[in-house]
Amino acid sequence: MRRLGAHALRLGACAALLLLAACGPDTRVDAPSFEHATYAYVADDLPWTATIDGTHDRVADSAPAVVLDWAPDGRLAWLEASDGCGCKIQAWVADDRSSRLVAAFNPPSTGPRHLLALRWSPAGEALAGLYGGPSSLSHDAEVNEFFVVDLQEPEPTRARGIGNPGGEGFPPVWSPDGNAVIGLAWVFDSNPDDDSPGLFLHDLVTDEVRIPAIGRVRGTHPPAWSPNGQRIAFATPRAGTLDIHVADSPEAQSTPLLDGACDDLNPRWISDGDTLLVRRYCPDTAPQDVVIDADTGAILSTIAGLPAWAELSPDGTRALWTETVPGQRDGDIVVYDLATEHVVERIRGRNPRWRPALGDP
Repeated sequence: MRRLGAHALRLGACAALLLLAACGPDTRVDAPSFEHATYAYVADDLPWTATIDGTHDRVADSAPAVVLDWAPDGRLAWLEASDGCGCKIQAWVADDRSSRLVAAFNPPSTGPRHLLALRWSPAGEALAGLYGGPSSLSHDAEVNEFFVVDLQEPEPTRARGIGNPGGEGFPPVWSPDGNAVIGLAWVFDSNPDDDSPGLFLHDLVTDEVRIPAIGRVRGTHPPAWSPNGQRIAFATPRAGTLDIHVADSPEAQSTPLLDGACDDLNPRWISDGDTLLVRRYCPDTAPQDVVIDADTGAILSTIAGLPAWAELSPDGTRALWTETVPGQRDGDIVVYDLATEHVVERIRGRNPRWRPALGDP
């Protein structure tokens, strides 16, 4: 049972379709504090926060959410696809005091859209989103496109749309300096004999889109940056199976950490920045998650009970994911304690995101 925070939302009257800074803040009364929030999620198409003691607060009553993410400074952003068909996308940002509509725009492709992911830039000055929908070239193809909302500019700028028919898409990956976004595309170059996905890097300063060095082998997955922003880990099929590599930047030479007969993917940095949690699929054995040394690739331990895409908490002690529930739009959000290997919370919702560590208390 959720404990609801008592609050109301006053929407400003705004007619602009792009950046709506002139509208001013939408004020909440007795707003739930984000100070003790540990993660945020979507339930009943609205944004919620959760605390370590099991308190759950609704952030906004009349600003629907599909996907959300925390800024490095603790603000919360979410996207909604309005007009029923998702033909218009709206971006909201909230702090402890208010929620504000910061952008509203129509996707460049026509037809119904669905939102897939949202990520704040490292400095908390921009939002990168991913949405999908029918291709303007083929009604039978699904195209995922990235966009960027620069909160410092008078209107959102859209990263160049790159076709991704049939692909589920990965969340956009920001560079540590916030000047580039890395994503995955299926329709990526002019080679008709290779339809496997490939990485692209969109330079937001020069507006250039290129294949980074780490993505020159098709089938490479988007990278994960280390907590200090000095290294990236990624899965690539350079030796036939998916292996974990580490590099200093998207254009640097990479070093393999895990190789062999197993497929290793989805590297997630653990809070110390020296170790990685990796999903491992080996022939004739059940999938498992292994903790490896980020310098040597040595397997340090194995963690049981996690699904493929569990998200680690900032302190590396818990994991968070959503389980599908038949006949229910919202699934079950599961919070799992890695030390005890037990589920510590289960609540209806979807698309959860851990709140980042904001420094020592």
